[in-house]
Amino acid sequence: MKQLLVSIAIVFASVLTVTGQNHSFSLSGKWNFQIDREDAGMKEQWFNKSLDESINLPGSMPEKLKGDNVTARTQWTGSLYDSSYYFNPYMEKYRIEGKVKLPFFLTPDKHYAGVAWYQKKVTIPSDWKGERILLFLERPHIETTVWVNTKEIGMQNSLCVPHVYDLTSAVTPGKPCRITIRVDNRIKEINVGPDSHSITDQTQGNWNGIVGKIELQDRGRHDDGVAEHARRTFRAVAPPVRQQHVRTVGQGPQFLPRLGLLLLRGHLFVECRPAQVCRFDGPQHRHARQ
Repeated sequence: MKQLLVSIAIVFASVLTVTGQNHSFSLSGKWNFQIDREDAGMKEQWFNKSLDESINLPGSMPEKLKGDNVTARTQWTGSLYDSSYYFNPYMEKYRIEGKVKLPFFLTPDKHYAGVAWYQKKVTIPSDWKGERILLFLERPHIETTVWVNTKEIGMQNSLCVPHVYDLTSAVTPGKPCRITIRVDNRIKEINVGPDSHSITDQTQGNWNGIVGKIELQDRGRHDDGVAEHARRTFRAVAPPVRQQHVRTVGQGPQFLPRLGLLLLRGHLFVECRPAQVCRFDGPQHRHARQ
C-alpha cells in the first residue's frame, strides 16, 4: 500500500505539471439580462436578440435585486409550516407591504422562480486555435441551456457539480461570438423536494443565477496527452498489480484510497488486486470477485 501511495503521488505531480499549461478567460462582469416570466424565450428565440437589461455576474437575482417584491402572497418553494402567519393578529405587522417577514425564513429582498436569460459578447483568444474550448459555470441554479450565437450547445441540470459545455465546434478563435444562457430555477424533471436544503426558502435556496467561476477554458491540446502521460508514469512506478483505465467525466485530480481509485482530469485509474475484477459504470463503481 505504501508503494502504491508513493506511485500515486508521483503520477499526481506529473499530471499537475502537464495540465498546468491550460488557460482560462474570465467572463465575470456585466452581462445582458432579461426575465422570462411567460417562458416564451425559446419560442421567440431570445438567443438571437439583445436582452433588455443588465446584471453583474457571478451573482444571484435576489443579490442583484432582480425579481419580484416579497409580499404575503409570494408563492414560496418551501413549506410555511405555521399557517397562523396569515391570520394571527400578532403577525399582522409582518404582513404589511414593504415590511414582510416570514417565520423560519431568511426573507430575501426579491423573489423569483422561473426562467431568466443571461447574455454576453466575447472574443475567443486568437492563440486558442486548435484547442478544445469549454464554458465553465461553477454553480448555476438550477437548469441551464446554452447557445453560441444561434447554435444550441445543450442543457444541464445538476445541483451538485459545475455545468461544463464544449463550445469548440461553435466558436472561432480571434472572432467575437454571443453566449446566451437560459437559467430555470423551477422544480422540474429533477425534483429534490420543495423542502430540500438545496432549494428551500428556509435557507434562501431557490434563487436564479450563476455564482462562482464563470469562464472559458482551453483544454484541447494538453488534455489529449494527459491520460497517456499518466498511464506511462503509473506503469513505470506502480507496484505489480493489475491496472485498468476507463474514461469518465470527472473534474480535477482525486484519489479515493478506500476504493483504490485515482481520478485524473476525467480519467479513472483503478487498482485491482489479482483476486478481483474491477468495473466502473458511470458514477457508480463495482468490485466483483473472480
